[in-house]
Amino acid sequence: MLLLLATLASASSRSFTRDFASAIESTFPECRAEPRGKLVLQVLCGPEKDFSLSLARLYVRCRSTPAACGGERDGFLRSFGDALNPGPLTIEKVIPGVRSRARLASMGEAAAKVVVEPLTGDLVQVYLVDSPAAMRYLQVADLETLGLARDGLLAATRDHIKPAAGEVDVRERDGVTTLSGSVYVSSIMLDSAFWEDLSARGSIHVAVPARDILMFTVGDDPGPTNSLRGMAAMLVADPELIGPIGAEVYRWESGAWALVP
Repeated sequence: MLLLLATLASASSRSFTRDFASAIESTFPECRAEPRGKLVLQVLCGPEKDFSLSLARLYVRCRSTPAACGGERDGFLRSFGDALNPGPLTIEKVIPGVRSRARLASMGEAAAKVVVEPLTGDLVQVYLVDSPAAMRYLQVADLETLGLARDGLLAATRDHIKPAAGEVDVRERDGVTTLSGSVYVSSIMLDSAFWEDLSARGSIHVAVPARDILMFTVGDDPGPTNSLRGMAAMLVADPELIGPIGAEVYRWESGAWALVP
């Protein structure tokens, strides 16, 4: 057991993801788990039980504190077991999210069940059902349970973004403000009130390199916008980036986002 824990703690992100997929299938025989990118597992446990699991935090904890890896791993598995049999779905558990079209395409046939809307450029708008261990995409079949139509979801869930994002680290460099933290930081792109308030200070440009990173500039100087594009491109090119989205830059125009060529 000690050798196994040491192996998990020192594994590459790819082997860690693959080994944890085996752990999911051994613990929950009704489930099938497949790696879907760096430290992300797609877990299918039945027709309406399709989960996307981020192992990023677990991986960081195992790398930083190898002795605690076994307990962290077992706790994650217990929490996933709870997620398999959750309480009733309520709108309070739903959080808007931003993903790339490529990410949805990587899900294969499962993507057809997801509530997804085009946002701008290569970005799509999704909705995430949150639990302590698992984050799954809201599915079309869930709309009847919630008693909501697609066009009412964003208005009903937008206020959940800030609490979900939690404590955000804010840094500034070369006129670019970078927000980082939880996997819901990218969802701030959908908080229209936030951007409307900022727009009083000038033009707004945004990039969302990853689920936990959002970068923006405010003002009409093209210099920071060029810096924004370069910084986002460098992040997305990093093979160690977790949950990549894209390096494109978007401009806030008349209450919506538009791709900047």
